[in-house]
Amino acid sequence: MLDPVGGPQENLPFATLFTGLILLHLYYWCTNQAIVQRTFGARSLEQGQKGLLFAAALKLLGPFYLVLPGIIAWHLFADRLEGQPDGAYGLLVQEVLPAPLLGLFAAVIFGAILSSFNSGLNSAVTLFSVDLYRGVARPEVEDAALVRGGKIFGLVLAVGAVGLAPFIALAEGGLFDLMKRLAALFNIPLLAITLFGMISPRVPPLAAKVALVSGFLFYAWFGLWKDNMIFGHAFHWLHLAGVNFMVIVSLMFLITAWRPLPAVWTPPEGVTRVDLTPWRGTKVTAVAILVAIAAIYAFFSRFG
Repeated sequence: MLDPVGGPQENLPFATLFTGLILLHLYYWCTNQAIVQRTFGARSLEQGQKGLLFAAALKLLGPFYLVLPGIIAWHLFADRLEGQPDGAYGLLVQEVLPAPLLGLFAAVIFGAILSSFNSGLNSAVTLFSVDLYRGVARPEVEDAALVRGGKIFGLVLAVGAVGLAPFIALAEGGLFDLMKRLAALFNIPLLAITLFGMISPRVPPLAAKVALVSGFLFYAWFGLWKDNMIFGHAFHWLHLAGVNFMVIVSLMFLITAWRPLPAVWTPPEGVTRVDLTPWRGTKVTAVAILVAIAAIYAFFSRFG
């Protein structure tokens, strides 16, 4: 069961690593505000680089505290987990750990859930308050009213999320697959816009708007409505996400060539800047982490 090189019939074939899988994770770890807001809060570029590289090093431990316990649970309770993969962690903790440690592990998982939920909620409230409430609805709103509106929005959002949570159990394939399939619907267009904007400083707003709408409709139609079918050919949903990304980038390229910005975009004046001196160990550490990733794949593969 411990083989990272999945075949074509597996839930995640190895080839998806080079299409939709890498795109979804590139969005999540590099542009998702719930993640990068921690880096944006760094005192300097050096501190931000150290923080994210340290987090990347900790992420290397994932196979040992995520994958291995799951395989242990599969070996011990395969008959009891049939069709219920999300129950593996709870069942393993309940059956293996001594009773005094059950409360400790319950507190650990509850704290992890609250931390992630808090990050997502904080990001959603920020986007609503700054971009919609002040940016569109009430440009002249005072700070106190802005904060109050954000709190009300956050409360409504939290109650709605709790109300929808029980319906996750109805999803096929488990919670993680559901999250990633929904992510492909929204995240691929956002990633394409971000990357293209970084490469081309003359991309017009029209290109971003067309990319957002077309990318959403493309995956909603072919991925969800047509069940990953394009002109009679079936695609893995992650490969379809990669196709969607290429379509969006092509559209943005054509629109930029047709109607580029008259001048190169520059940041507005008065924006507070931090010290952008990079950490001198960034490249060496990044290469070491990439080598460690390759080593983990080799170690856990059929050749390891």
